[in-house]
Amino acid sequence: MSFFTSLSRSPKAEPAVPAPPASVGGSGPITLLVVDDSAMIRKAVTQTLEAAHYVVVSAENGRKALDEWERAPARFSLVLSDVFMPVMDGLTLGRELRRRSRTLPIVLMSSKIDEDGRWIAEEAGFRLIPKPFKDAHLLELIAHLLQTASPR
Repeated sequence: MSFFTSLSRSPKAEPAVPAPPASVGGSGPITLLVVDDSAMIRKAVTQTLEAAHYVVVSAENGRKALDEWERAPARFSLVLSDVFMPVMDGLTLGRELRRRSRTLPIVLMSSKIDEDGRWIAEEAGFRLIPKPFKDAHLLELIAHLLQTASPR
């Protein structure tokens, strides 16, 4: 985009989205694991993350996500998972991943979270984002978690 084009754009045309770091620990592109039983939500979240230059691997339930993670655990910088899914739910997935990595950022998302569910997720060390959410909010949260994550 040229300087003149950027000046003529309306400031409300596009929300400012933080650019992801080039890599975590200088190890190449940032790969995120996205887990949701809804193909529509997986696709929408994946498109948002890929537009922000993340590499995305997706899974339709916690069991498949855990299988993906176990193939190459060092590949993933963050996991974003729905809470309520068949086969293995997001909270169980989060607990299994936490046993394997104490520093992996895990974000749970759900449209059915009450205060008890929020407390359980946060007590287990997971961040929680209620659905629906704005793309910019998701990207800000992910960028923040990646910047503050401890090296694994």
